[in-house]
Amino acid sequence: MKADNDNNVLSNKKQKKALAVMAVYDAEGIIDDYVLYYLNALGKVADRIVVVVNGHVNAEGKGRLQKVTDDILVRPNRGFDFGAYKDVLENYLSETVWNDYQEIVLCNDSCFGPFVPFEKIFGTMRGRSLEFWSIHFRDNILIPYYESYFMVFSGKALGLLRSFLAEVVDGDIMDMTRAQGYEHSLSESVMQQGILSGCYTSGQEKYPNLDIYRAPDYAMEHLGLPFLKKKCFSPEMTERENCYAALAWIREATDYPIEYIEHSVQRSYGFHVRKEDIEGKHNCRPHYFWKFYVSRKDIISFCREHDKVYIYGRGYMSIFITARFQRYMNAFGGYIVSDEYYSDEMKSDGTVLPLSAVSKDAPVIVALLEERTREVAGILEGWNNVVLLSVPKT
Repeated sequence: MKADNDNNVLSNKKQKKALAVMAVYDAEGIIDDYVLYYLNALGKVADRIVVVVNGHVNAEGKGRLQKVTDDILVRPNRGFDFGAYKDVLENYLSETVWNDYQEIVLCNDSCFGPFVPFEKIFGTMRGRSLEFWSIHFRDNILIPYYESYFMVFSGKALGLLRSFLAEVVDGDIMDMTRAQGYEHSLSESVMQQGILSGCYTSGQEKYPNLDIYRAPDYAMEHLGLPFLKKKCFSPEMTERENCYAALAWIREATDYPIEYIEHSVQRSYGFHVRKEDIEGKHNCRPHYFWKFYVSRKDIISFCREHDKVYIYGRGYMSIFITARFQRYMNAFGGYIVSDEYYSDEMKSDGTVLPLSAVSKDAPVIVALLEERTREVAGILEGWNNVVLLSVPKT
């Protein structure tokens, strides 16, 4: 059955004056067909579209973008997506932008789609009178968050966005892990400030914490996700059978030109799609993100009840935990690493400490995946104030 695309779907474009900012990046400076499809679909609900290119765009690509919008900003690939949004809203556009638009859409080119018309998506979400919404919300007991590849701000959330970009986002950052923490930091701000918020997808109670990268078929068919993340096809993410099932669903249930996906993933990842792969029977299963055993509420209480809190670990999880919970700490003591991993570079950083420099009475949150957490739990045996996020309490 084809996605609802008939003339009875009311366009809400004129209900709110909307600005859309789309961040794009391609190592070769190429603008693929799927990007133009996305932008043309976005034009049905946005009064103005600004495309901000991180890195560079070749002459052909720029010409293709100019068929959609005259607002094209090319900037160095610093700050990643949030750095691009900051540059557009603070520098490229005038100060009046915050008064000229009742709705600001921030999105990027990390997705194929939409597989549902934006008129229908925006009609649904505008009808709920929300101040902030994203396409998908990851329901996790410790770090629930709104995924940032498509976000919409209005009302009080516009003020939140403006202050977040000015006070939190570093537009020159080159550390991808730190930049990924912005997604969590923004989500925590939305929750903390009581912004009326929600997401377009549904059904998370049946598939809680579903991995939309490794189970894209489940995400689209059962949660109603109207996008397919490009990285589903990357070597580090792909579950081939789930990807094939996702492509089969798109072909059968939507009018989306599937060749746009096939061309892009072949060029970007060397992922070759054959007709028989899509038409074959697929033994797929849902896949899930990290599982935690401590709630957000419990970690907030832990942070507030101690004078200073440390985080064990210096990888992506520790960055996410810091982005979410540092605001609740009376003081952040720093990141702890085992002595054998402590380097001169960490020493010059000033925020990283060797384990031997920290008291056994110090409050510590161990922000590591399960296998490593179990190892560290043995090292910290006898410590008095340790919270293990990734293993159940015994």
